[in-house]
Amino acid sequence: MSEPAAQTVRSFLHDLEEQRQIKILFAVESGSRAWRIESADSDYDVRFVYCRPLKDYVNLARPDDVINAAFDQKLAPCTAHDALYDLCGFDIFKFLRLLAKSNPSTIEWLISNVVYLGPVPPELRAFAEKSFDDGTLIRHYRSMAANNLREMEKRRTFTGKKYLYAFRGLLNAFCVAAFRRLPETDFTHTLETCRQTLGEETYAALSRLIESKKYGRETEDLGRQPLLDEALGKLLSLTETDARAQNAGEEKERCLNAYLQKLLLGEKA
Repeated sequence: MSEPAAQTVRSFLHDLEEQRQIKILFAVESGSRAWRIESADSDYDVRFVYCRPLKDYVNLARPDDVINAAFDQKLAPCTAHDALYDLCGFDIFKFLRLLAKSNPSTIEWLISNVVYLGPVPPELRAFAEKSFDDGTLIRHYRSMAANNLREMEKRRTFTGKKYLYAFRGLLNAFCVAAFRRLPETDFTHTLETCRQTLGEETYAALSRLIESKKYGRETEDLGRQPLLDEALGKLLSLTETDARAQNAGEEKERCLNAYLQKLLLGEKA
């Protein structure tokens, strides 16, 4: 990612801090640019976590727990649909409640390899790596893949982008199921990790799709790809799970409450 683009993002974030009277704890990239499969015109999916002054929380009117902003190529405010820079932030209370339930988005923010403002709190990243619920993540990533496959079937258009996003979902699910660890943010690393499972022919085909996407050919209709369809079917079988989502649990809540109290009250964890 270019430094001018990163500086632009940081400028937007600092403006939000001043306008909304918040403190941004960390801000990361969460999208194709973090996955290292972006094209030249990919937008910037900026995600951040913020907190407010303590007095704002001691109030009958609950403060907003989500902040959205979007800006176009001319850096002017716009709708999310027209955005080159799409910013979304969660209040720390909302973020931690979701993290306690192994919400995949919150986990991906914590392990993103593109950090605009930070650092990412190491205790929260360690919590995510240690306390995630594998069933929740596997179902989420399988659902992501299924949504992309259904969309291709519905439109009868089979693009490299949709194939890649389906494989990202299923390979992430496979890494959680097979290795009992969080998937890497960088999809090219995940692809390498799963190379033996995929087989050389499928691995090479996906590598070519990544290169095509980088050159802006991501929306070309490729037609059905039997090789890729077969590999997707195999991954669907390998990632089947009947594990139920776990409750947050007292120990998880105690850990996250300790972080929250330290952040807002200055208490020792």
